Amino acid sequence: MLNELDKELTNRGHRFVRYADDMVILCKSRRGAERVKESITHFIENKLFLKVNKEKTQVVYLSKIKFLVPYRSNSCIFWQNLTGKVLWQNL
Repeated sequence: MLNELDKELTNRGHRFVRYADDMVILCKSRRGAERVKESITHFIENKLFLKVNKEKTQVVYLSKIKFLVPYRSNSCIFWQNLTGKVLWQNL
């Protein structure tokens, strides 16, 4: 079911990382992130019929995210969760 969310985010042109039911959507500004949060929450609740935990859902700077660890290798940026599994690669 969350693959539909992945498709929606890809169609909208967002860069994002999802690990199970946790997700990070990268935005250029806080204002843009607030708009994306609102529209994606609406999509999840009204199209996928899933509940979004509003207490956990927040807009924060990337450096404040705890479940992802970025590292660089040549011209690539990899995102890993804290167990070391590679989640996403930006070429």
